Amino acid sequence: MTEDAYAETVATQADNYEFTIQALICLDAAIRYETQREPKGYVPGSHFLPGRRMTPMTSGGVANAAPVTPDIVIQMPDAMGMVGDVKLTASSKRDFGQAEAQIARYDTDLAGWCTSDECGLAHDLLLLVHYANGAEAEEHFSRAHYGRAFALVTVVRDLQRHCFMTYELRLGRLSRDEMTRKLRKPLPVPLERLAAQHGRVKFYDARPECVEYTMDVLWHEYFPQVVNASEHRRVDRRNATVTQRRVDVRSARECLQDAYSTTQLVAPENRHRQPETPQLDWVREAMEGFVEIGRAERDHEDEAVYWVTYSARARNTNAEGFARQLHRSRKKRRSASRTQGQMSLPLDQ
Repeated sequence: MTEDAYAETVATQADNYEFTIQALICLDAAIRYETQREPKGYVPGSHFLPGRRMTPMTSGGVANAAPVTPDIVIQMPDAMGMVGDVKLTASSKRDFGQAEAQIARYDTDLAGWCTSDECGLAHDLLLLVHYANGAEAEEHFSRAHYGRAFALVTVVRDLQRHCFMTYELRLGRLSRDEMTRKLRKPLPVPLERLAAQHGRVKFYDARPECVEYTMDVLWHEYFPQVVNASEHRRVDRRNATVTQRRVDVRSARECLQDAYSTTQLVAPENRHRQPETPQLDWVREAMEGFVEIGRAERDHEDEAVYWVTYSARARNTNAEGFARQLHRSRKKRRSASRTQGQMSLPLDQ
């Protein structure tokens, strides 16, 4: 793959990941935010619990399967919830078949709600797909059958003068009639307004498709915090002395979870079932990416520690820029490997 093609692929993957986070946050607002009451706001007593670890239960209240982690978990105060997934890149029969099977895992009683015994809530099923793939998804799910109410909802991001996420019920229904009616027509949600409140959310419970996305977040969100706060050292590089900052992947992960993940959308007392996001290996993989492009070095004593050469003035430090740097580094390494292999060949006698 050429450098341009690889950079374009990474840019698309990073945008899809951000789009999914935006779609989750705005869907929550579409469901829980009330404009017909005063004061306007989220329904009191409701909860948004993205990626929550829920336990499938029998009708007798016994756990009967491994925990599930739906992208969408919304709890309303009338003992009704919604559980489902976001599949914005799903476009093929195989994709929709996998989504159908995953939704089926939620088609049972679930424990993990914000109640005294974590049980007792009925819930609907919901799948969110991209508007462009709505017709194909509708055709597929028109043949699907679940034991509770199911809604197929589409979303599109309108990047006009003011950015909106627009939702529309494509198939099925929700138990709450007013919500079904609300989604029957295109429902725009102002992304800019919500971004002002939740714009720092950079991770949800799915791993980003590209390591460059996590590198981007670390460079622009986390590294500036450690420039003056962390231990540093000065080393000689190419006839110049540079300052390297100490980065511990464990501390970085904790910071990203507390300040830059969907965990911050959940009240502290309800976070015990929330996923670890981002996971430690996501952060470690990103740090290895910095090592590969020469912007970090591993510590010789602690495998969780790296020394980063950081500059706020550095160029090409978004996901696409890091993709280009990684592509060049890997190309150079492959070339060196081939050269070394040719040099090691035995001479003809």
